[in-house]
Amino acid sequence: MSNKIKAVLIFPIVYLCLSGLLYFFIPQYTRIYLPFVKNTLDVIYPDYFKFHSIKPGNHGKTLYYKVTFEGEAMKNNKLARAELTYKSSCQVVFIVIYPVLIFSLLICWPDIPLKIRIIAAICAVQILFFMTLLDLALTIMHSLELKLDFNNTMQDFRKFIILFFNNGGRQFLAVIITWFSVNITRWGFVRT
Repeated sequence: MSNKIKAVLIFPIVYLCLSGLLYFFIPQYTRIYLPFVKNTLDVIYPDYFKFHSIKPGNHGKTLYYKVTFEGEAMKNNKLARAELTYKSSCQVVFIVIYPVLIFSLLICWPDIPLKIRIIAAICAVQILFFMTLLDLALTIMHSLELKLDFNNTMQDFRKFIILFFNNGGRQFLAVIITWFSVNITRWGFVRT
């Protein structure tokens, strides 16, 4: 039996094992991102949104957050400062899609020496961190915008990105991250 056939046969087993393992570690995995998500949201979101708190709930599988919208509104024909505090939540089980698929592919990828697998995993972890951070921030913003009734170009762009993520984009990006990590690692070793 060739290495490629073995890889295809082993992949579902590795994928299911890693999925089961990471499912139980979602709370810990989510907590890694919490300090970074709040800062990312403050940078990405417009100035009149202030994220006060983001905390995990439901055994780490849901994020609850509190946002204040600050702006100006007309009141009695005068411009007045307006504030609205809003609480919402979003599911975060999806964040394990990236590591499960990336590490399953790295383990099962045929004809790669162990040294290249390890270095490719280190490379993939760095890309994985930023991709998950961006995905989590966009998902929180999108879940908030779904409950509010305002429309702008950036919201439409975020809606498009979320549709991409929800319709196979996370899996596609995980495969691309793995492919990039393996090939950049191979390229580095072939050149030296």
